[in-house]
Amino acid sequence: LPAYGDKRRRNVTPQEAPVPPPARSRPIRLLAAASALVALTAAIAGCAPQSEGEGDADDGHVVSVDAGRLRGSVRDGYRLFQGVPYAAPPTGARRWRPPEPPAAWDGVRDATLPGSPCPQPAMGGAAATGKEDCLFLNVWAPERRSGAERLPVMVWVHGGAYMWGSGDAYPAQRLATQGDIVVVTINYRLGALGYLAHPALAGGRDTGNYGLMDQQAALRWVKGNIGAFGGDPGKVTVAGESAGGASVCGLLNSPASKGLFRAAVMESGPCAGRGIGAAQEAATVFATSLGCFVEATAADCLRALPASALTGPPKRGGARTVSALPDTPASAVSGLAYGTSLLPGPVVGDPALKVPVLIGTNHDEVTYVLKGRLQPEEYASGLEALYGDRAKTVARAYPRSSHDDDAGLAYGHAVTDGDFACRTRHVGRAFAPHTKVYAYEFADPDPVSWSGVQQLFGSKEVGAAHATELPYLFDFPGVTFTEKQRKLSDRMIAYWSSFVSTLDPNGGNRAHWYPYRTSTDSFLSLRPTGSVTINNFGTDHHCGFWQPIVTGKP
Repeated sequence: LPAYGDKRRRNVTPQEAPVPPPARSRPIRLLAAASALVALTAAIAGCAPQSEGEGDADDGHVVSVDAGRLRGSVRDGYRLFQGVPYAAPPTGARRWRPPEPPAAWDGVRDATLPGSPCPQPAMGGAAATGKEDCLFLNVWAPERRSGAERLPVMVWVHGGAYMWGSGDAYPAQRLATQGDIVVVTINYRLGALGYLAHPALAGGRDTGNYGLMDQQAALRWVKGNIGAFGGDPGKVTVAGESAGGASVCGLLNSPASKGLFRAAVMESGPCAGRGIGAAQEAATVFATSLGCFVEATAADCLRALPASALTGPPKRGGARTVSALPDTPASAVSGLAYGTSLLPGPVVGDPALKVPVLIGTNHDEVTYVLKGRLQPEEYASGLEALYGDRAKTVARAYPRSSHDDDAGLAYGHAVTDGDFACRTRHVGRAFAPHTKVYAYEFADPDPVSWSGVQQLFGSKEVGAAHATELPYLFDFPGVTFTEKQRKLSDRMIAYWSSFVSTLDPNGGNRAHWYPYRTSTDSFLSLRPTGSVTINNFGTDHHCGFWQPIVTGKP
């Protein structure tokens, strides 16, 4: 096998970095190497026309939705409605059950502050946070314009390894106003509360995937209510990054999503999931560790536990495994379970919803942030946890000797290529025969000085790492663009919003974005120096080597 060196990648030394994850089920295995990064990114962090009866004629920031009236805030060129309940609190008997519609309220509900995030463990120096009453969303809408048509809508699903994050951490004013679209950012149940697939919780129905059910409930709310904010319920695109991107794939694969959206965006989150049998087995072990080991009473036992018991530090039971994620009890049970009526499968194949898809990855997802953080023995054990009996083959293809004898750099290079770039390409190739696909690679070699990745590792020299594209789309605080980076941000917002509006990212005088074809293998490379079509993505990331590992076929 050829040894894939690192000549194309800069040598940098972040002060801190994660180490390889232990053996896990498919969804966590895919996203573990960078999930903490996107979680920290999320942690730091007026309306279009209304038809008669949708709002107060004399007060443009009060609107009426199914459950009652909402008062938002008027900003410079847009209106913002925060903490809007799209489902009833999933507490008590509603824990681990499909979401129910929110209760109606009297009077005008204040929507000027965010709602609580969902319960999530401590991470990156931040304390554990969140309440179970957390199924809220936020609406960013351009200011009212008399007589204007309703605007297309983008619904954003945040990342964070299914364990961290919230919708309000993604300020979307520029995306909404510059893109002339309505943006909705949502919360959904996380960790064990969102994905525990214990058989005792089934009650004759599917078990697990409660976070996915929440996302579908939010999309149903959007279909029924977005007109009050000037949005067009017939022009909804669902989008997400990292675990949010993998969630979007789950939504595409779920027959229950039919009619909820007409297009999808997947950023750095290729399709991922495990079988329901494996998910149930992991859930049973998890419940047993919490003292709920009798199946007949396990459901009541689990529902009686406080949320902190489900998200707090794990009970020690042997040696701690090397992991890129903080050591949390929910990590083993967080993520999508395939093989249910809600999510039949396969994970990658002919999607249930054949809608246009914009999909992509970052050039250096986890390459540089791992440099200097792994011992040689951790490189071997980490590859074994990720790739099983193929680990030695991967180690020969990505030897430390070709990466400055640095185990972290070699490991990061392998994970970037195998778990992000080539899996993204595999999804594009699988979807392209069924629908139009636009593929990109974010490739700013020195991204803006603010991002969760850079703050976590104390260095800005992380290349185009996981989550570094997010400040180019969202208005995170403290970001300072160079002139070329500002132009890249403007182009990206134009591409994304055009896709949301017309199902085609093209328009204006920006570089043409060609649909993905297996024969051309074309990706749009998003660079500060100008976006260009590339046809060497598969070669650059050695996807010929990864194909049997990614697809499970020779």
